[in-house]
Amino acid sequence: MNVILAAMTMSADNGLARTPPMGWSTWNAFGRRFTEEVFYNATDALVSNGMRDAGYEYINVDGGWWNGSDTGVITRNESGFTTYNRQKYPHGIKNVIDYIHSKGMKYGHYTDAGTAACNHDAPMSEYYEHQDVALFVSWNIDYIKIDACSTQEDPDVLMNRWHTLLNESGRPILLSNCHNGCMTHLGPLQPWCQQYTNMWRVSVDIKSTWASMISNIGNLVGRGIYGKPGSWNDPDILEMGLGEFEYKGRESLPINQAHFSLWCVTSSPLLASVDFTKPVDPALVSVFTNKEAIAVNQQYLSNAGDRIDFGSQSGGNYSIWYKPLPDSTAAVVLLNEGTVSTVSLQIDFDKLPVLHASSSSACQVRDIWSGTTDVVHGVYKAPSIPAQSCIFVTISKCSSQEE
Repeated sequence: MNVILAAMTMSADNGLARTPPMGWSTWNAFGRRFTEEVFYNATDALVSNGMRDAGYEYINVDGGWWNGSDTGVITRNESGFTTYNRQKYPHGIKNVIDYIHSKGMKYGHYTDAGTAACNHDAPMSEYYEHQDVALFVSWNIDYIKIDACSTQEDPDVLMNRWHTLLNESGRPILLSNCHNGCMTHLGPLQPWCQQYTNMWRVSVDIKSTWASMISNIGNLVGRGIYGKPGSWNDPDILEMGLGEFEYKGRESLPINQAHFSLWCVTSSPLLASVDFTKPVDPALVSVFTNKEAIAVNQQYLSNAGDRIDFGSQSGGNYSIWYKPLPDSTAAVVLLNEGTVSTVSLQIDFDKLPVLHASSSSACQVRDIWSGTTDVVHGVYKAPSIPAQSCIFVTISKCSSQEE
């Protein structure tokens, strides 16, 4: 359990993302196959099902919004300005954005820092940053995800340019860095990642499988020291409700709860991508809107959260994740990463520095998903944890037996 739990001091200077961003994105559910109705449906759904009030404030588009999508050629005029795809936005992209704003929410846009998009549409934003920032600001965007396909310049040069132009625009716009030089496999995080961007991808694109989710969250091991108000690690958009996480009844809750718990305990951005053109079961929505889980995600003390234990049991892997919280409180996820057998896990209170506890301390343990609270002495021994499931607890109010 040798994880450094120290805070970094640098963060983006635009005053945004003081807590991990929350919202909804088109990408995992729709890819580039969407129309404006998708945004109206998602906006209305987040208002009516309580997700907006729970903190999900951004409605984000991803790739494919531009004129010329999937043709290989992005149309730009003689001044270098592009525009939106009129087949996807028959009533105009500004109408969509205005509608999102009218519901008390914010709009997130997308571009690529390179000369071509990931599907090879070109020319993308590299060398057109001034035009694209001016255009996006005129649309009143609130968030920009910047991808990294076909980049010609160094990532720090590109992100500094975007950071500067966005700040000079006079409009508060959150900068989400997708793959531009801050991924875990590149080694220790470069200071410019925090200085120029509000969140940065640490991993490859997530897929709607358990194995992909576990791989992506694994890219956060040792990275909790980097996340802090204004700048956050990003293991990608939530896959809850999709693929192997598709909700098929109560038996589908544990795998979705595990996915959400890991994103919460690591202060990861909470961006859903559920298809709201179809009915979404209230039980799945209740995972997205769990107040105690979200509170863990949104609070910050000294570290964004990290893995503190890992091993094998019953033929599968397990891991334990820890995030220190204010008021001498610890959030802990005990995860069965395996796909077959159950595991039995425990956590010693004196191994969680924020508790200031001893091996005999009595602490209050709150199980977030069951909603139960118990007083436990010294060691929390979790109930048997089924495959692809977790126990998510907060531990607080510790006292010695002498007290």
